[in-house]
Amino acid sequence: WQGAEGIIWFAVAPAERLQGGAFYLDRSPCVKHMAGPFFTEGSFTKNSVQEVDVMMDQLEKWSNVDSRPTTGQQQIDRAKMLPLTAATSFSVDMSAFMGRWFVL
Repeated sequence: WQGAEGIIWFAVAPAERLQGGAFYLDRSPCVKHMAGPFFTEGSFTKNSVQEVDVMMDQLEKWSNVDSRPTTGQQQIDRAKMLPLTAATSFSVDMSAFMGRWFVL
């Protein structure tokens, strides 16, 4: 009932009591961005314009079945975001490194 009660309240509340874009908790607008010591008002959780643009581009791509990336493309995109590792000057003994694996 709690989730439905909030939706019903929004549907029947007078428009002048509501703030557009506000985050409501217990029928009252609350702080949307909590950062700093003890969650004081801050800007840590805010996104830059560039981050919002990237997110919107991704949403647009994913919402269209014709432009949605394949599983293989998703793996490639994830790999591109991983940090590059430096080549080592020594070889790794894979059997010692991996140990013994038992598959049940």
